[in-house]
Amino acid sequence: MKILREFPLNPTLVNYHTRQQLTTMMAERYRPGRKKYPRPWIASLGAIPHLDAIHVMRHKLRLKKRNSAEWSGILARVEPVLKEAWDIQRIEEVERRATRHAFPLPSGLFFEKRAVYEGVDHSREHPLAAQLFDIPGITTLVFYRGEAIVKRGMCFPWPELIPQIGRVLKEYAG
Repeated sequence: MKILREFPLNPTLVNYHTRQQLTTMMAERYRPGRKKYPRPWIASLGAIPHLDAIHVMRHKLRLKKRNSAEWSGILARVEPVLKEAWDIQRIEEVERRATRHAFPLPSGLFFEKRAVYEGVDHSREHPLAAQLFDIPGITTLVFYRGEAIVKRGMCFPWPELIPQIGRVLKEYAG
């Protein structure tokens, strides 16, 4: 398996994108130096010097370093942990591609107020959101007016997701 490494504009952050579901919650946040972590690989990351925050999302891990630290030394310790815990053969850099796509909602389904779902657990509040989140790769849904705006994980190409999303929307419409 491969994962993608992304250095966003903020120089204190690095993101790792995976096809593996890391959490069902919107996000899990951890501060390094804690006594207990829910999974051994998070504990291993928490022991790495100069990390300030660990954020675990459905298909993304975000790490934040201290301003004075250099990524090279930190990544040399982070990536072996991820390779072992996630069974990774290689890490590639992210290619920039659109991560959001708008789809028309089924006829008769209209949201006057914006409804946002950002995790598998949270999506269970609405039946259509729950069905869409059953598709691996969906990370965020926004229902507003007559459309659904879907955000995907970087390891999931749109040609793979669009037919599945279309099928769910069609089945939901009846």
